[in-house]
Amino acid sequence: MKTSRTAPPAKLPLEFAFEGFRIIRHFPMVVLFWGIIGLVSYAVNALILQALAGNALQDVQAASQAKDGALMMAALAKLLPAYALLIPISIVTNSVLSCAVFRAVAGAPGKFGGLRFGMDEIRQIGVSILFFLIVGGLYIVTAVVAGIVSGLVGFGLSAISPALGTAAVIIVAVCVIAVFFWFVARLSLAPAQSFAEGRITMFGSWKLTQGNSVPLVIGYIIALVMATLVALLCLGIFMAGLAILHNGDAMAVGRIMGSARDFGAILGNPAVLTYVVIMNMIVAPLLMAITFGAPASAYRLLSGRVSVESVF
Repeated sequence: MKTSRTAPPAKLPLEFAFEGFRIIRHFPMVVLFWGIIGLVSYAVNALILQALAGNALQDVQAASQAKDGALMMAALAKLLPAYALLIPISIVTNSVLSCAVFRAVAGAPGKFGGLRFGMDEIRQIGVSILFFLIVGGLYIVTAVVAGIVSGLVGFGLSAISPALGTAAVIIVAVCVIAVFFWFVARLSLAPAQSFAEGRITMFGSWKLTQGNSVPLVIGYIIALVMATLVALLCLGIFMAGLAILHNGDAMAVGRIMGSARDFGAILGNPAVLTYVVIMNMIVAPLLMAITFGAPASAYRLLSGRVSVESVF
């Protein structure tokens, strides 16, 4: 396969943050296929929760409101078997969908919205697990460091002034959080790079993002804001429609949305079923395009690959 490269940009342009909208504009039908997978995955998850956990989610909420530790532990124990199945299913589903988004970013999603299950998807499963372990370990380390440093600094400065000690703790916490997100941003291109190169590479992203941490983080923030606005807009339209149908009864709207995890309620109430279908077949695929498309586009720009064949 002939490859075509250009020199990577000195600074990453923020246009990568809007890649999801380009995907939706050029390949609107992929949303339908992604939505079908999302809806099926949601239905499977709801069935598993219903079969293995019963009313454990409601018990967790009740225990939280009652501040009952024993009830909370009992409810969480019921949830463990269900989540032992739900987590692997979610990893596989997200890996399949992320590969489909990467193909759309390349400009050639192919049949069925780019949905497949082959070595690309298997590698993404491995990347997802490794990324989770790395980021989880990093989170633990930064949390411990933040606790120790803020405690020492805050204790020392509190002897001079309580306000100064509080301010120091806040500053240390903000700095540690910033460092954490900087590390995550530097590693964030690993899924797209692993897909493009046909091998699992977790730290190639570190070299690729050198000197572009700030625009990368800013772009991710923009993409997150855009995704949030899209979700809120869709949710707002749906809630407004429900409110009109229920004569402005906000409690009825809340009950409908709260029943979305109850498989019996989903099938027995057309309003709940409509909510589940809209959120999973329309809203979720739009958010996938925005959130998965941004890092894939950033990789394409930073790697200097310009042709469809040479990108992915």
